[in-house]
Amino acid sequence: MGNTKIEYLDKTWNFYTGCRNWQNGVCPVGEKCWAKSIDKRFGRSFEPQLNLKVLNERLVMREPKRIGVCFTGDLFGDWVNPEMQVRAPFHHWAVLPLREMVFSIIRNRQKSQFFFLTKSPNNYKKWGKFFENSYLGSSVCNTKMMARTFNGFADAQAKNFWISFEPLMERIPMNQFPLKGKDFNISWIVIGGWS
Repeated sequence: MGNTKIEYLDKTWNFYTGCRNWQNGVCPVGEKCWAKSIDKRFGRSFEPQLNLKVLNERLVMREPKRIGVCFTGDLFGDWVNPEMQVRAPFHHWAVLPLREMVFSIIRNRQKSQFFFLTKSPNNYKKWGKFFENSYLGSSVCNTKMMARTFNGFADAQAKNFWISFEPLMERIPMNQFPLKGKDFNISWIVIGGWS
């Protein structure tokens, strides 16, 4: 777990890095992705990869923290299988589905808040029910992504939702997308330009 300069988080837990959203047309930012530029600067591949050492870190925290989960990758991209089997050393080297590994860590840190972020919110439903200290987020750049977000949030099993309008690339008619609805409530938004 690392410190972060992201203003609204205390820590980041980047056990899954890289994504293919810029290749499959889900991300309109394309080659100008900030996470991809960081990996390029440090000579790392932006191909999706799971880092078991980081996943298996014991998240020792004296006080509750706001933790960004996989902010340098997309844990909910179409290419990620939540049933993927991984070795869990703190479970006596048991082999568990990725979903179970992630959720067991979040369940054991109930006082901290875990912020997920994806460009594929429709895939939240594959992961089942999230704990109350989970905040499901969607990265939105334009109206098309906003519509996809609302559809994905409606199918997700969670209490807390948020949207990151970063980078906000066009005017979005918010009257078409109420933040409070029958199926879910968006309790928090982040807005940023393209820098």
